Amino acid sequence: MNAAFLPPYSPLESTCRAALLGVAVGDALGVPVEFQNREMRRADPVVSMRGYGTHHQPMGTWSDDTSLTLCLAEALASGYSALRLALNVQRWYREAWWTAHQQVFDIGITTREALHRLERGSDPVNAGGKDEWSNGNGALMRILPLVFYQAEAPIAERFQRIQEVSALTHGHIRSAVACWLYLEMARALQAGLAPPAAYAQLCQQAPSQLQQLRIPASEMALFERVLSGRLYDLAEADISSSGYVLHTLEAALWCLLHHETFAETVLAAVNLGDDTDTTGAVAGGLAGMCYGETGIPSEWLAVVARRADIENLASRLAHSCATAAPETYPAKPLPNSYWATPTVLACEYPGDRNVETARNKLARLLNAGITDFFDLTEAGELIPYESLLQEVATAHGQEIYYHRFPIKDADVPSSAILESVLAELAMSVAAGRKAAVHCWGGVGRTGTVVGCYLVRQQKLSGPAALALIARQWQGVEKSHRIPRSPETAAQWRLVESFK
Repeated sequence: MNAAFLPPYSPLESTCRAALLGVAVGDALGVPVEFQNREMRRADPVVSMRGYGTHHQPMGTWSDDTSLTLCLAEALASGYSALRLALNVQRWYREAWWTAHQQVFDIGITTREALHRLERGSDPVNAGGKDEWSNGNGALMRILPLVFYQAEAPIAERFQRIQEVSALTHGHIRSAVACWLYLEMARALQAGLAPPAAYAQLCQQAPSQLQQLRIPASEMALFERVLSGRLYDLAEADISSSGYVLHTLEAALWCLLHHETFAETVLAAVNLGDDTDTTGAVAGGLAGMCYGETGIPSEWLAVVARRADIENLASRLAHSCATAAPETYPAKPLPNSYWATPTVLACEYPGDRNVETARNKLARLLNAGITDFFDLTEAGELIPYESLLQEVATAHGQEIYYHRFPIKDADVPSSAILESVLAELAMSVAAGRKAAVHCWGGVGRTGTVVGCYLVRQQKLSGPAALALIARQWQGVEKSHRIPRSPETAAQWRLVESFK
């Protein structure tokens, strides 16, 4: 093919551009008329870009919907972690980073409360409100970039990450389910399905997926209408456009199903009234993925704020997501273990009060090829297993190496301890041996040391190391009870900033 006719962007980058620009354009169309009801929109419908109005902003200005979407896109492009996302959002809030014109405006109450919790030291996954009233659309409006990140990961892993991203501002399960359904619709559109077929697939697959994810029946019941397959048949009067997450999801899907161009879809969303910018943004993201960047009216793209910056971010997002494919690892020897690399295993304490249970666990580790054991617990913290390990290894005809680097529970290691354990671990791997790193639960101290090892020896950034651990952690048996590793904010910050 002649180079002059080659497409300028990869398919992934093209879709990233269309999605982010679709969100921004839909948002900007709705900003000037936010809070105006449906009757006002019927009397004076939005048919093109406007300026000023409700928030007195120039034409093409987008709001927090787009800002927070771009904060997530930045986190994904830089090596995702919940902490990185939280830092991005705090930077937006305090420094007007990723705003249209260096001004933050129109922040939802639930989002603002979560930001204040973050500033008081809350962990990102615990910052969002968890009560039933914390189900505004503030998570849904910013979730779209996640559709591009490790799209082929298992369902449980993808939902856990959705929960994590949602919980930054909205911690109730309902918001996470709405985000899941929205992203599943986006996945279908990305695969090339037209809106009716994508919606039919969503309605067919989602109920069993939600059951598999153990979503409470009381919550699943709330989504029966949107998953009935009959959303298209509803009249406009039956579609609400408030800030409630379920209303926004239904409105965006309804508009997409009822129209056949980007412009028609987002204008219909905005002209539903009330939360016009968010409904426009949520519908605009899907419409962008459906109709592509070329389907967005050029006159709207010409005035949308910071278009070039958004396009640059889309390029970086696409590159990051294209290179974030899951790596292949050996089988796990223990339910509460994961491979950080093909030669470094992270696990919980391999001993036990029951000698036979401990013997079995140690044998399984030895059978997996583990020869080096890095014990991060303090003396007297747990029943020692070194002598039993030697006994089991002798029976197996294996030589083992036991190393102890004590770290206080829930704490970070001293610089001296950390450098020592990293050096010894690197020597073990360089000698061609496999190592198991453990504390008591295999969560906090283990995740901290393993994360720093990934930075130092695997040359990952801190955020990328945390992202790798997060992916592997989802296969750990206890991950449904303990959502992340490392465990404390201090441990996360150490890995995040480690060099």
